[in-house]
Amino acid sequence: MEKADLIIIGGGVIGCATARQAALDFPHRKIIVLEKNSSCGLEASGRNSEILHSGFHHRVGSLKEKLANKGSKMAKTYARENRIPLLECGMLIVIPRLRSFADFFTDLGLLKNMCVNSRRQNLRFSVLSWRGLRRLEPNIEAVAGIFLPDIAVIDSVSFVEALRQDSLHGGVKFSFGVRVESIKICRNDASYGSGFIINDQFVGKSVINCAGIYADEIAAMAGSIKYRQYAVRGEYYQIIGAHKNIVSRLISPAVPPGNSSKGILFSPRPDGKLFLGPSFKSVEDKLNYEKDKTPPEDFLKAVKGFAPDLTVNDLEWSHSGIRAKLNLTGDSDFVIRLDMENPALINNIGIDSPGLSSSMAIAEMNCRILREATRLA
Repeated sequence: MEKADLIIIGGGVIGCATARQAALDFPHRKIIVLEKNSSCGLEASGRNSEILHSGFHHRVGSLKEKLANKGSKMAKTYARENRIPLLECGMLIVIPRLRSFADFFTDLGLLKNMCVNSRRQNLRFSVLSWRGLRRLEPNIEAVAGIFLPDIAVIDSVSFVEALRQDSLHGGVKFSFGVRVESIKICRNDASYGSGFIINDQFVGKSVINCAGIYADEIAAMAGSIKYRQYAVRGEYYQIIGAHKNIVSRLISPAVPPGNSSKGILFSPRPDGKLFLGPSFKSVEDKLNYEKDKTPPEDFLKAVKGFAPDLTVNDLEWSHSGIRAKLNLTGDSDFVIRLDMENPALINNIGIDSPGLSSSMAIAEMNCRILREATRLA
């Protein structure tokens, strides 16, 4: 039986960021990360829009708003210091030209709310007329919008790997191919003291659950509060051919606050590729990445008001990712909390967007909760 002071379940971006932070905060403690795949970041962490959001889409004061605001700044600094590909292109949130009179005023109200949120967060932004939008993105048909210059796109695979390498240098051990199938609690055991016995193979004095879409299952195994996460697939088409460089910035529709989805975006990447996505499709199978794909016509319909010249021939299926949602009809906040003491279990539940943006701030929060609960040093 392998013993550790801390076991982190899940080797995605949250797990790797938490491992790195734990190695910094608790340098003399043994830390193990358990990952069911053959390497880190193979699921939602490597299958997303790669956008470092600032949290302006979310309710002011929510964990999503606070952690994305802080975490995106941390991630950009970390990317620059570690030469991780980073596209600092900014985001345009626009009202498309082909809108009804009523829809136009609805969208105008949404833009106003986003301006208010951005001002509260001390984010840089500018309000643009159609002329200003044309100067920035001449191929987009829009009548008004706001520009947030500090939103960036990171190479998420390289980001996760850099966090893992930092963790390794800090003494963290990664055990791959370990699917957690059982968790037993022991208290004042003669051999192990108090802790969690995982798969009758590992013993951890404390556990941080960073299992992403499987986090509710891990929490239930540990005898914690019952959570229910829903699996939502986000699909992406790559824009190819003559329109592959139609925009150079992130282009987003205005969406209501608390909406379950941020809509279909034009999403450029650091490697020069351009995508449309993500879609929002509830699925039962947490590994269903391609069955019953959303057709490209649905993506074109979503962006018709911005780019009426795009056709089906301009789109090529690329990939999809599956993220955890606590609510299918609206936005819900992250759940990051100590759900069990002696031994300590910290659950990270419902970590959907902006999880990538928030990852380094979530890691700090996880380690702060652990320190306060266990006096670990």
